[in-house]
Amino acid sequence: MMYMEQIRNAGMSPNGRRYHPDLIRWAIELYSRSPAAYQHLRSSAVMTLPTTSTIKRYRNYISPMPGINPVAIQEIERVQQSTSSSLIGYLSVDEMKIFYVRTLKGEVSLPLAWYPTKVTAAFQLAMKFWDALYECENRGLQIHAVVADGCSVNRHFFKLVCGVDTIELDAPLSAPNPCAPDRPIFMCSDPSHLLKTVRNSLYSSKPAGTKYLNMFGNDVLWTHILELYNVEKSSTVLSRT
Repeated sequence: MMYMEQIRNAGMSPNGRRYHPDLIRWAIELYSRSPAAYQHLRSSAVMTLPTTSTIKRYRNYISPMPGINPVAIQEIERVQQSTSSSLIGYLSVDEMKIFYVRTLKGEVSLPLAWYPTKVTAAFQLAMKFWDALYECENRGLQIHAVVADGCSVNRHFFKLVCGVDTIELDAPLSAPNPCAPDRPIFMCSDPSHLLKTVRNSLYSSKPAGTKYLNMFGNDVLWTHILELYNVEKSSTVLSRT
């Protein structure tokens, strides 16, 4: 589809170009991730893509309201009706309490619901999660996981929906799925936030720092990272790669 779209639009005037809905969705997602990268692709003529003004019109077409987004529900139903296989996906929750639903194959990738609040108790977040889960499962989109950062509210939320008092670090954590009792929902920490936490902890692990990390009886200090960096920087072999 992408190849045929490029061939069809390459020889047309800018005002006469028409784009497939799937290409529009891809362009919106690319622009949302990096407007500069999107504009670079357009200006370099590597690809024939919609203008940024067209992307903005599509993005602003819907006036979002707090709660479950009815347009998102309609899109899930449309995708489900157009596919012969099951939609398998997961929900992610960010610090602004936006529930974003994604499928593993990319058929669906959109904000399902949002709740603009300064402070949200874990039990309230759990109730909104069950609502979002029902809307997805009731329309044939199977939710297999929830992804969130490791803040205290989210950790408490994980405990509530899983029915546990503590989170074991060396075992998977899952919650029962009331819509499909034989298919649990796994609770996952956001990898990018975990990497930031590791970085911050390493930086703080030093004399006069706020942490002092230790593994298997050996100190793990920020100075070790600096020493490793200096060794690699001074290496003749590594400096040429």
